[in-house]
Amino acid sequence: MDLQQELEQEACWKLELDKVTKLDPSKKKKKKKKKRPFIREDATYDSEPDYGYAELLSRVFDMLREEEVSTQRPRTVMMRRPQLLAQGTHITVCLDFAHLCTMMHRKPGHVITFLLGQMETKGWLNKQHQLEMKGLVSSQHFQAVFQRYIDAFVICSCCKSSDTALAEANGISTLSCEMCGLVAMINEPNPL
Repeated sequence: MDLQQELEQEACWKLELDKVTKLDPSKKKKKKKKKRPFIREDATYDSEPDYGYAELLSRVFDMLREEEVSTQRPRTVMMRRPQLLAQGTHITVCLDFAHLCTMMHRKPGHVITFLLGQMETKGWLNKQHQLEMKGLVSSQHFQAVFQRYIDAFVICSCCKSSDTALAEANGISTLSCEMCGLVAMINEPNPL
């Protein structure tokens, strides 16, 4: 066979193959359905205004402001500085210790244990529920240690709220936040 006959025969096979594929139902092309525009039956197009993008955007923001969900960070309780008073040369008294513990919703015993351990001194509560510490303690040092207590045992690490509760089970302290619901294990801060 010569080259021309081979080409003719090849062309015939292609035609027959095309006919077979046209008849094959799996090879059929699907017809596209025409999309019909959605038309409301009760639509009154003449009475509805044509809003621009900027106007629609401002309307959406106005609606969101009306429904405004509080997603802002809760405000932490502003605590006043501890009032310290030196009694003689050997005792320092925190005059508003009971008030500070009430503001933080913490038991005075827990706060005393932390403060005295961090300051490496001895102390006790007197009859007026004031913290008496042995030795002279500077105001800055006491405030720094007190702030460490607040950061470790009062403020939520997630939402920075001071509305938290302290719980202890099996020697493990946990801090549960009333605002965001976080329950976190507390790592005791290093005394140094």
